[in-house]
Amino acid sequence: PHYGERWGRYWLDVARYSDTKGQFNRRRETSIYPYAWTYRDYVIDAFNSDKPYDQFIREQLAADKLQRGRDNHPLAALGFLSLGDHFNGNANDVINDRIDVVSKGFLALTVTCARCHDHRFDPVPQSDYYSLHGIFASTTESPAKPLLSGFDTNTPAYSEYLRDRSDIEARKVEVSSNLIATVFGDYRRLAGVYLFATTMAPKDQDPYLKKNGGDPDLVKNWQQLIRIGSRRDLGVFRLWQALQRIPAARFPEQARRILANLNKDERTRNLPQPFLDIFSGQQPRTLAEVASLYGFLFARADAAWQAQLLNFVGDVAANMAPNRAKVRYFGLREQADRLDLVHDGAPPRAMLMVDTPAPKDSPVFIRGESDNPGAVVPRRFLEILSGPSRPAFTNGSGRLQLAQAIASPANPLTARVMVNRIWEHHFGEGLVTTPDDFGNQASPPSHPELLDWLASRFVKEGWSIKKLHRQILLSNTYRQGSDPDPAYATKDPANRYLSHMTVRRLEFEPLRDSILYASGKLDLTVGGKPVDLSEGTHKSDRKGAAMLERFARYRLSTAERRSIYGFIDRQDLLEVLNTFDFANPSLCSGKRYETTVPQQALYLMNSPLVVEQARNIVERPDFRATAGEEERIRFLYQLLFQRLPLADELQLGKSFLAQWVPSELGDGAQPQAAGQVRKRQRDGAGPGGKASPKPLGSWAEYAHALLMTSEMSFVR
Repeated sequence: PHYGERWGRYWLDVARYSDTKGQFNRRRETSIYPYAWTYRDYVIDAFNSDKPYDQFIREQLAADKLQRGRDNHPLAALGFLSLGDHFNGNANDVINDRIDVVSKGFLALTVTCARCHDHRFDPVPQSDYYSLHGIFASTTESPAKPLLSGFDTNTPAYSEYLRDRSDIEARKVEVSSNLIATVFGDYRRLAGVYLFATTMAPKDQDPYLKKNGGDPDLVKNWQQLIRIGSRRDLGVFRLWQALQRIPAARFPEQARRILANLNKDERTRNLPQPFLDIFSGQQPRTLAEVASLYGFLFARADAAWQAQLLNFVGDVAANMAPNRAKVRYFGLREQADRLDLVHDGAPPRAMLMVDTPAPKDSPVFIRGESDNPGAVVPRRFLEILSGPSRPAFTNGSGRLQLAQAIASPANPLTARVMVNRIWEHHFGEGLVTTPDDFGNQASPPSHPELLDWLASRFVKEGWSIKKLHRQILLSNTYRQGSDPDPAYATKDPANRYLSHMTVRRLEFEPLRDSILYASGKLDLTVGGKPVDLSEGTHKSDRKGAAMLERFARYRLSTAERRSIYGFIDRQDLLEVLNTFDFANPSLCSGKRYETTVPQQALYLMNSPLVVEQARNIVERPDFRATAGEEERIRFLYQLLFQRLPLADELQLGKSFLAQWVPSELGDGAQPQAAGQVRKRQRDGAGPGGKASPKPLGSWAEYAHALLMTSEMSFVR
């Protein structure tokens, strides 16, 4: 099961995985994705089960459009689209990000370079960019987060979660109700009155509102509520705006036609069920009668509907309220999200993407400016990959048709890109050195025939990644040693022709996991909510510490789990991840670029986690049961390096240990003199804030020295 954790991490780099929204509007939304981890678990399971890669593509782009039966876990795959940066609510930037991750991730094409003009280097016209733009402009994040099947609700943890959630919701309702009363008045009782007042001339509003118990000062607020409610997913006022545009003389006839076709008219399609219950079959003769029906809708005693309505109206009211009230309201929303993120009893949910009620094509934005639209272009695939006469996508947003075009065996680029990614992670460098860009600016493949042969075989064998692994791992090329042949040193210094296996440095995650595994402390549980990877006193130094303190009850677990389960904050990435060249979680990253800096060695020397694991290694029962100095040295080499020490390494180990004399501290030894081996007092805290005040003893110091060697950090 741990194969998926190792290889799934590579794909999470491509998918720009993060548990937070990045650039988000603090006045309109919360900062975290409480269910991003369900996408991460989906990826791990997909690799473990060897899900065919073409199906993997289809599910990540259009799982909501596929036949699923009773198993709705594939819906979690839609996190691929939904967990990107929020760009402070800029819809076109969000769409651009989704085009980028799809085009680079699956096709290794930089399509987003055509946002403002035709691509400078590749055959991607600006019209192709806006063909894809129409697809994702017709796709939206659903406010409903479906519960993933298989969750056990008969547990004490779930009951506790429900109690905590109920407490937060009660406080949200109280705050929200007060905000709504201030901004919109009695919205449930007087919704119809205020709606009709917005259609009147100012001189007629005051007497009408005073007669019906309304406040004339709130009419402007209702006008803004109508504008926002016409474009939100809930679509409260889409029907109102459609009916408001009808001339009075033709109102009865046209209103009857619209209400008779509520689920067919693109302006009113997919309205919530309460709309259908109240408006279906009605034949209003005037807009005033429609306002009365809206009054019934807002007053409807349906708990689920009122909760939806309260959230929508509360969000709008909060944005129009003074800052202090706004902070309190969204603080409770943040607390609810954090509860969903960390509580053991919180159920897993999918970050669902759905088509908008009325999918439509996008115009080309001249010079990329959304307020300067040009000709409208149909939603369809890229011309360079499907020809000039390619069909338009008319099935909803077109996401499923896009996924089918990308994953089609007739499109060889998709298989080449994935084969190149797999090759890169086995050999340290891809056959194409730019895994996210196969365009004209990229270097040509070092072995083009090999790339095509592997790609065609990949498709013929059912898009199986594990079969591709087997093909590569059984080759003579992969089974070479890492010692370079001097004859090729000048002919091929970069080893592009693979005369030997390139020495590769471990990324931070497997390095940390290896250290924890060697100490016997690695929690091998597969899947689940994220954990905190920060260490010791560093926790209080983080910019996000204020948020942690603010919601102290809902803190991330500090379990010593595999690093893939670490909480990733794209706005406040842990410094240790930056130090070890972690992929930018705001970008599609098929390759981590390596640096060698002093901070990497200093981390291994001073990290509370590494120091604590050095101590744990020599406290292992099997190490304690090993008698004799040489046997213990051999034990450590076999544990850490899977080999026995050479004679000179054995002698070096004995010389290191000889500088220590028996002591009551640590494991029974301390340095003879400060001038020989400095006595190091470890006053930091270990993982989870556990204090480790003792100095390391001789064997722990030796284990720590081995953890800092190049052999621990590099793969040969």
